[in-house]
Amino acid sequence: MFLLLILLALSALVIVLAICVSLDGYGSRPGPRSRPRDPFEPSRADDHDLPVR
Repeated sequence: MFLLLILLALSALVIVLAICVSLDGYGSRPGPRSRPRDPFEPSRADDHDLPVR
């Protein structure tokens, strides 16, 4: 029974950490406008009208 409680607590910890990491904000914001666009960066379907520098 004790082992089951420990496994449950560890599972809850992993789930909470996964949610925190997915909501931390890293990687969800574009870079600054002053940074030139990387010509080797794969383009998205919604940015086909943006000029490539």
